[in-house]
Amino acid sequence: MADDQSVSVTCSVEFSQQGALAVLFDDIPLDRQNSWLLHATHNDDGPFVRFFAVHLLAANGETLTSDRVYVTSVGTPIAHNRTTLRLAAKADSFEVTVGPGNRSFMGEVHQLQYHTVGMLGFGRVRGACIEGDIVADGPLQEPLETILSGQIHLRRADVVEPDNWIAACDKRVLSTLRIMSLALGRPIDWAVREHFVDGRRARSRFVTASHPPPTAEPVFTHLELQPMLDLALRNHDRLFDQDLRLGEAIDWVVRWHVLAEIRLLAAVTAFEGLLAGHSEAKGGLIPKACFRHTIRPRLEATLLEPEARDAVRVALGPNATPLQADGIIAEMSTKLGSLNQRSLPTRLADFLGHYDVPIDDIPISVIELLKTRNRVIHGASTVAVKYEERTTGRAAMMREVLRRSILAMLNYSGSFYSYHKKIEWLTFRAPPTALDNRH
Repeated sequence: MADDQSVSVTCSVEFSQQGALAVLFDDIPLDRQNSWLLHATHNDDGPFVRFFAVHLLAANGETLTSDRVYVTSVGTPIAHNRTTLRLAAKADSFEVTVGPGNRSFMGEVHQLQYHTVGMLGFGRVRGACIEGDIVADGPLQEPLETILSGQIHLRRADVVEPDNWIAACDKRVLSTLRIMSLALGRPIDWAVREHFVDGRRARSRFVTASHPPPTAEPVFTHLELQPMLDLALRNHDRLFDQDLRLGEAIDWVVRWHVLAEIRLLAAVTAFEGLLAGHSEAKGGLIPKACFRHTIRPRLEATLLEPEARDAVRVALGPNATPLQADGIIAEMSTKLGSLNQRSLPTRLADFLGHYDVPIDDIPISVIELLKTRNRVIHGASTVAVKYEERTTGRAAMMREVLRRSILAMLNYSGSFYSYHKKIEWLTFRAPPTALDNRH
């Protein structure tokens, strides 16, 4: 912004108990120097500025910064016989720093306290990871006055690069909350992160949040979350593995949708992501070089033989032209590459067998559940008398297969809630091959 198009303003920033970040600017006198601000935020052809970055200095010496502050309303009230500009805005996030913005954050003991949205619990659960000691805590019941319903603490004494440590802790908390989301049956995230150095608050980050949805099909009970924290710590790296797509699958399954069709589509999409990322299900039936240099050239040569062209013309009928026959043969040639690809049933069997996913009690085969997606997309009727044949039933079974696949990939062994027939507390068996349990 040019020097002749800047203005100093005062404002208030509020983070509500409902998770909203609001910014209300004090009235700005409209004169020749700052009239550009009105034209930028309110114009007959639409605003030129929809969001802007802010750097604020609080009266107590704290600095507040945000990369994106969105203008929500513009007014021009009259105050003291002068026209003023009144702006209201909201922000995605705010970073609050105690003291100068360029201050050093070095110290002996660093602590982070994350205030979470949607997490429940029954007492504190503890663990250890490379980022330090971790403690998770949540209330037994949903608080009525605020959406902030739990905390995660991280503490470490030998932090050399605070910013890198905080970034690693953010990632650690994300993997932990993904498992907690799976456990409680709804998305859980953090909205406030406080950073303490040697017991004194150094900076805080506020993130816009919304009221958490009600729990739907939790996999575990919130009365005992210690196994879930242990599970998150053991699988931290796997939850961010772009090939496995495990974290994304959890994000899909923890979101409840009212329509059974949407639940089915979401579950199938997540499951096919896991299937696509499974290394044993990738690759061709034979090595690519063998197919490309030996098998495919012979198949292409067969299609180009006169006998093949004549057979196509006969099949098309007496009015077929040589050009039509050549076009069909050319299209057949483009499909030869798929002959070396593993079929869906083969890849599915490899995946389920590799992780030993327990599905013996699912009355409909997984391949049939996957095919239901196509019928839903193309508008085929899924109304049926039997529960197993209705979309509602098949959505429940597909979500059950997805959850069990996730648990198997997490190497979980213990009890869990099952929902495909009725709510049952069942025992889950772990895969025969133990994963690396290092944190």
